[in-house]
Amino acid sequence: MDAEIRAVLPNIDPVISEYSAGYLTHASTAWSNDEDAAGPSPLDEAASTITELLLSASGSQGAATQDKIRSLVEKWVDRYAAASNSQEKRGPAVKRLDQTIQVSAQRNVSSTLAVATGSVDLESANARKVESKVDKKKLEKAERKIAAKQNKKTFKTVEYEASRLLSQTESAQSYEEFYMAVNPLQMGHGGKSKDIKIDNIDVSIGGNRILTDTTLTLSYGHRYGLVGHNGVGKSTLLRALSRREVPIPTHISILHVEQEITGDDTPALQAVLDADVWRKVLLKEQTEITQKLAEIESQRASMADTSVDAAKLDKEREALDQRLGDVQAKLAEMESDKAESRAASILAGLGFSPERQQFATKTFSGGWRMRLALARALFCEPDLLLLDEPSNMLDVPSITFLSNYLQGYPSTVLVVSHDRAFLNEVATDIIHQHSQRLDYYRGANFDSFYATKEERKKTAKREYENQMAQRAHLQAFIDKFRYNAAKSSEAQSRIKKLERMPVLEPPETEYSVKFKFPDVEKLSPPIVQMSDVTFGYTKDKILLKNVDLDVQLDSRIGIVGPNGAGKTTVLKLLIGKLQPTSGIISQHPRLRIGYFAQHHVDALDLNTSAVSFMAKTYPGRTDEEYRRQLGAFGITGTTGLQKMALLSGGQKSRVAFACLALTNPHILVMDEPSNHLDIEAMDALAEALKEFQGGVLMVSHDVTMLQTVCTSLWVCENGTVEKFPGDVQAYKKRIAAQADAAEGDADTFSAIQVHLQTGQCTISGEHGLDSNGVYNGTSELQLERMNVYFNEASGNKYVPRAVLVDLEPGTMDAVRAGPFGQLFRPDNFVFGQSGAGNNWAKGHYTEGAELVDQVLDVVRREAEGCDCLQGFQITHSLGGGTGAGMGTLLISKIREEFPDRMMATFSVVPSPKVSDTVVEPYNATLSVHQLVENSDETFCIDNEALYDICMRTLKLSNPSYGDLNYLVSAVMSGVTVSLRFPGQLNSDLRKLAVNMVPFPRLHFFMVGFAPLTSRGAHSFRAVSVPELTQQMFDPKNMMAASDFRNGRYLTCSAIFRGKVSMKEVEDQMRNVQNKNSSYFVEWIPNNVQTALCSIPPRGLKMSSTFVGNSTAIQELFKRIGEQFTAMFRRKAFLHWYTGEGMDEMEFTEAESNMNDLVSEYQQYQDAGVDEEEEEYEEEAPVEHEE
Repeated sequence: MDAEIRAVLPNIDPVISEYSAGYLTHASTAWSNDEDAAGPSPLDEAASTITELLLSASGSQGAATQDKIRSLVEKWVDRYAAASNSQEKRGPAVKRLDQTIQVSAQRNVSSTLAVATGSVDLESANARKVESKVDKKKLEKAERKIAAKQNKKTFKTVEYEASRLLSQTESAQSYEEFYMAVNPLQMGHGGKSKDIKIDNIDVSIGGNRILTDTTLTLSYGHRYGLVGHNGVGKSTLLRALSRREVPIPTHISILHVEQEITGDDTPALQAVLDADVWRKVLLKEQTEITQKLAEIESQRASMADTSVDAAKLDKEREALDQRLGDVQAKLAEMESDKAESRAASILAGLGFSPERQQFATKTFSGGWRMRLALARALFCEPDLLLLDEPSNMLDVPSITFLSNYLQGYPSTVLVVSHDRAFLNEVATDIIHQHSQRLDYYRGANFDSFYATKEERKKTAKREYENQMAQRAHLQAFIDKFRYNAAKSSEAQSRIKKLERMPVLEPPETEYSVKFKFPDVEKLSPPIVQMSDVTFGYTKDKILLKNVDLDVQLDSRIGIVGPNGAGKTTVLKLLIGKLQPTSGIISQHPRLRIGYFAQHHVDALDLNTSAVSFMAKTYPGRTDEEYRRQLGAFGITGTTGLQKMALLSGGQKSRVAFACLALTNPHILVMDEPSNHLDIEAMDALAEALKEFQGGVLMVSHDVTMLQTVCTSLWVCENGTVEKFPGDVQAYKKRIAAQADAAEGDADTFSAIQVHLQTGQCTISGEHGLDSNGVYNGTSELQLERMNVYFNEASGNKYVPRAVLVDLEPGTMDAVRAGPFGQLFRPDNFVFGQSGAGNNWAKGHYTEGAELVDQVLDVVRREAEGCDCLQGFQITHSLGGGTGAGMGTLLISKIREEFPDRMMATFSVVPSPKVSDTVVEPYNATLSVHQLVENSDETFCIDNEALYDICMRTLKLSNPSYGDLNYLVSAVMSGVTVSLRFPGQLNSDLRKLAVNMVPFPRLHFFMVGFAPLTSRGAHSFRAVSVPELTQQMFDPKNMMAASDFRNGRYLTCSAIFRGKVSMKEVEDQMRNVQNKNSSYFVEWIPNNVQTALCSIPPRGLKMSSTFVGNSTAIQELFKRIGEQFTAMFRRKAFLHWYTGEGMDEMEFTEAESNMNDLVSEYQQYQDAGVDEEEEEYEEEAPVEHEE
């Protein structure tokens, strides 16, 4: 019976099928053909129970499945009954008892034995209590699994394509019902985490598995790019998340931009406001409650205070007042009063002018309605924003806006996109979906993900090949000597070794695709010319004026501009689909043009196969020729014979390319060709267009495609089409500058920081405030980002968002007595009474541990006052007891409490040249041990390097702490300039980590500043960009005593300030990189970043700040490590630390961790593309046995 159950239900749990067969078998032994017996027989009861169990386990309630299950059970019941009737008459099968016997739970007697002795009547037990030999634990596990499946089906609120149990069809739901079902209103946060971590996820669609037993991990505040080739199921995963098929906690709101909104008479601005359904509902409820309270007040005025009705009204009013307070608090939390201005700002960024914002939604085309859907989602600000190819319907200006907007988005973003440039700008992490699983690349944009993925592939391939060779070698020895008496023990040893070896999966087959356009017949110029062309769909509405454009066989022209400016119209004029109002369009008489339309799918017959469509549209060729042409664009095998309705969007685009190529065109005219293509297909298309021998004229929003293919860029805007004097990156910068200038009073999101200062490392910044906290700067941009480091107080004053900590009370007096001492909040000074005495253990375990809770209370208060807290910036010394010990304690505690926020430290490294404290190597090593694990970005400021700069460069014979701190403040203000001014490179801590940290542990940066001047002498220096660049890369200017020439840069960033030409900066940086290419790793693309801020530092006309992630910094760690080892080997001064409760093992672990860090830097310093390949080739897979 078990085999027959599996045949009907192949996916059933084996435990359930075995249980069912055993249950029915045991029940049949108690069956009695006694017509006088009261009630159903045990066999009938068992049959009924088993039928229900199998129906439940099948996961389907279809009529066909029910009939199969019932027929199977009935067949076996009849078989057992027939077998019983054919046997000789035996003693009574059952014995009727006067009363039910209660069998003790401790007496676990099987039903089979009980029946044999005739002491128990199975008829007296219900179907669920029949004993069997089935493993109870397995049965309970199976029942729990079935119950979980049933609960999951019961609580589903939204249908999606893979659902089998629907509570309500999606088509019957309005947007409001859908929104409220998916996102129930949360009247209070309750301190619940908004991180998402769900294990053992399975997602299917149409019977095909998309994900199998994988883990979904999304940290709140991160922006994830979801990548994978066409058809892998990325969009299906987003739909499953948006409909809570994946059990995301209900306190996390979700919104998915999937389809355009339905057009009606609602103005666009109001449609965006209405998108936040709960805001709309709460505003309506607030109005109703206010009206009800007014009615109660009116009724209450005419009643005596002691009347019963008055008491009822008072009670009702009290309840309404309480509810009104809750509603108003929730509306305040939503910032409902700022909703309209925020919605208008989002619409403006997506290309809606103030006039168009008042147009009815039904007047917009499909592309503009998609923009409205995107604007609605951005306005709602869900905790989890799901975007599926958001750039497909956007132009370059709108993509630039969306990119900048998402970089400041306060919650979690999961975006599917094939636009490399967009992912590089937006994503903080990459999720690679493939082979029914999700692979995570933390802190990676697309470029670094791609490089890391290739490294992983190489490593996996090498490990697999080595193991296969080793297995073959072991197996050969076993086969040769297994039956050899002298070698049998060795053979057995190798058999065991072979059994213990982990089984490695073979590397995945590389997904690749190649496109090829046909060769071009040469034509003599001119090919296509537009001369003084004017066009308008009506005479009174002219779209294009005086357009001159010349396309030759070697042209590679990209056309960009805002949607609606006429880009597609230019293409249609060029190919002759539209006729100009005036002007001349001339074409070569033998010219053939291949036109790829943006909505090419409309031209395909989706009810036929690609081969049939091509035969019908381009007759006269054989099926083999059509299939060969499809194969040139990746449509291979049976895919070309399937109905095109079953193909993905990318595959339909490939069919369109194949049809276009059949015409043997001289010129390709393409309107958004990259839409729907995955990244591999986009690379293939770009390569095919570069190799194409004819001309290319392309309208595209994809920056990578434009930059790879096009040699000239034309901008279509304001009725004109003009050549742009630069590449697409320069055009994007112009768009960003225009957006910043036009932003006005629109709300912006700043990456707000909380600054903590521990110990005596007093560093002052440059914020444009006077000593009273009143802004006196000259730049509105500086005021715009003031909230990054300051809170606005009453009286137009600003207060630093800073917490100052020291275990010794006297050191804070110097800060208070300084020129900016009165700026700080008095209750943000936290200090102890006894100090740490340069002892890391006191700062970390004893004295510091007593004070840390008080500090954390202040940190929480400052964090709660932030609108968009992104991270913490900590300034501390690694040599002292407070800065090193308590500083790292604070870092670990804050990391524990705020795990999804960034942690950046400015860490001052000790040197015997500056301090005579002998235990500084202990303190520094113990601190680095903590920073490796708990910091995201550490800017190393080396006292030894600072001392050398003062002595050798600035010629200060006896530098003071003021001189050293002046250098530190200069480089700190340079590093943070991209945080304090909008639109700059690394404009938040997370973006900085993405660009600068290719490997999580290697986050220690060397910093430098140019020009180097002493206090009071800076105003006498005037430098040029070449001088700044040369000084910036000079080892003498680095504030870490490590010569970068002894290592290699993994990444680096240069920030120039002042009135500097960006072109001159890029030229100088390119020259430096070319001349010093051996000092940069070649396997990380685009690892040199440049930014420009027009506002100069105080006292200088221009400056440059350098941040480098160089393997040479290992010299700094080696210096500290050698000093540490020399003392620790002799256990010198160790009693100071063990006396505070520390264990020597912690010293050993810290030393080991620092040595590992040095080894990792050396590993990546030695790694190179060519060298690695040679190493793989030379590496012997196994050692041969003698």
